[in-house]
Amino acid sequence: ELLLRLLSPPRYGTMDATSLLSLFFPLFFGLIVGDIGYGLIFLAISLCLRKSPKFFIHSIGSILFAVSLSTIFFGFLYGEFFGNLGKDYFKLPHILFNRHESIIPFLILAVSVGVFHIVLGFLLGIIESLRKRHKKEVVEKIAVLGGLAGLFLLVASIMKILPSGFLPPSIVLLVVVTIILIFLRGFIGPLEIISAVANILSYARIMALGLAGVMMANIANHIGGLSENIFIGVILASLLHALNLILSVFSPTIQSLRLHYVEFFSKFYEPGGKKYSPFRRKEVGECIS
Repeated sequence: ELLLRLLSPPRYGTMDATSLLSLFFPLFFGLIVGDIGYGLIFLAISLCLRKSPKFFIHSIGSILFAVSLSTIFFGFLYGEFFGNLGKDYFKLPHILFNRHESIIPFLILAVSVGVFHIVLGFLLGIIESLRKRHKKEVVEKIAVLGGLAGLFLLVASIMKILPSGFLPPSIVLLVVVTIILIFLRGFIGPLEIISAVANILSYARIMALGLAGVMMANIANHIGGLSENIFIGVILASLLHALNLILSVFSPTIQSLRLHYVEFFSKFYEPGGKKYSPFRRKEVGECIS
């Protein structure tokens, strides 16, 4: 709810995205940061903040608690504890992959998450359009999903991921979808498919930020190890890790919210509602007086 305050409340009778944000925001954050050491620090800070009686600070603590658990979970999958210390000193296995060396698998994972997220957004948009009985919007969103499926089959067939027999059906599907979108929206209709593809590719920023974070952590460890004095080395490494920790709070937060606000919510979220403001005892007294 605190993060959604940056947007206008949803229109009355439409879908509230709070539960969706509470699920996917920590997931994206963990995918980006993915470090056990950083996650434990986030966890300790969150437990302190959640003790505050103030709503804002308590809410920040609750959000940080959720992202810390996700960060620790993906840290185990990546085998990272303050960067490569997990591999070099604690012998943590790379259950998923080594992010520093597996750029392409990480990119594929990020884009795959984007495909799921965007398709889910369109499905939710179809449900909302059905509830409002906007048949044109339903057909348009189904057509865009069909266009995405056609593009996937086309690319997979050309790259020999799928048999060549999928090539003709994918072309036919794209032609049919293009005709439908032109009929519904004019010649700008097919641009909706291109826009959806651009939305999916935007999720590559998960890989970019995650790779930058792990490289920064590894650089901190490397610079700390160059010093002949162990105390100076620890101080240097700690300072760089502290800087990376700060960046690991702001950058993943901003980019994860952007993926929701711009790419995901645009498929179904309808702003225009009013914030719920119940009567308070003081306000009732003022009205009576």
